[in-house]
Amino acid sequence: MNHSMLKNLRSARAARVGQGVGVASVACALMMACGGTARAQSDLYSNGSVNPGDPGLSTGSLTGNGVAAPGGSAWSEVQELSVLEANALGGATVSLSTGVTSFRIADDFNVGGAFGWRAKSISLFVYEPAGSASVSPASGVTVRVWTGQPGTAGAAVIFGDTLTNQMTGSSFAKLYRVFNTDGPALATVPDATRPVWRLEVSLGDVILFPGEYWVDWHVNAANASSTVFAPSVTKAGSRGVTGWNARQLNAAGSWIAINDPGKPAVAADVAQDLPFIVHGDLLTTPCGADFDENGFVTGDDFDVFTQAFVDGVIAADFNRDGFVTGDDFDLFSDAFAAGC
Repeated sequence: MNHSMLKNLRSARAARVGQGVGVASVACALMMACGGTARAQSDLYSNGSVNPGDPGLSTGSLTGNGVAAPGGSAWSEVQELSVLEANALGGATVSLSTGVTSFRIADDFNVGGAFGWRAKSISLFVYEPAGSASVSPASGVTVRVWTGQPGTAGAAVIFGDTLTNQMTGSSFAKLYRVFNTDGPALATVPDATRPVWRLEVSLGDVILFPGEYWVDWHVNAANASSTVFAPSVTKAGSRGVTGWNARQLNAAGSWIAINDPGKPAVAADVAQDLPFIVHGDLLTTPCGADFDENGFVTGDDFDVFTQAFVDGVIAADFNRDGFVTGDDFDLFSDAFAAGC
């Protein structure tokens, strides 16, 4: 930021402090918002259910063959299509396995609302074979948000990286992952050795306008000699749903589809999806310069944006190219000077 730019913006700020420019009837070419005050998070989206607070994993208190879940919990049972065909995949590797590259998994989601979301955090779901319901299988999570499918031309990361631990908490989800108990001859006996954990992960208040995005993540296993898995979305009586398209970055460094091979062996491969819940706020204004989203453009918006820019936080990425640069400051300057 050069001195003249800062001086001009300060002059613009001084002319507007306390006046407020109404934004209800003003059209904006650029949209942005950044929270200047703390707000309660809402469940915005679930990748496994129409209920944004439900991850789409529970199959109830009884398995297909009638075994009750441990008290106060439920099963997440791999499903069958019929007594002749069932899914075989309990989950996809999402942690570092000994001697291989770090695995990552990814899935897409659609941002709704009139103006989009301020995405604050995401809940992810994992289990560890022979795991514990009292000790988390994860010591950290790295996460990225993309404008397109990871690994494809033109897809850009707009939040996160592969190094920064964004995990803020974890808790037992009161679910146990079990393989199918009522399907083909290879049906299994249910047990409570795969407790499912819910991991809370920061998304840094990233602004997402309406449209499709992808999120990918990697879990650092608390037990270095173990492997952490992410269970797939589980819908009663279904091996998968048309449009499911989760992907995994494998040991060879290639993004591949996460497919369930099914059982018996002659069963078809079926694409899977991954459960996650996005939390945050619905954006309520289309105005880029209304940085605190209170319906008016004032000096407070200038102060909040400038601080975000100086701190280099992703919320100041005004042009959404994945970087906080002088271009973002220029674009915000133009929007602020125009009153929107």
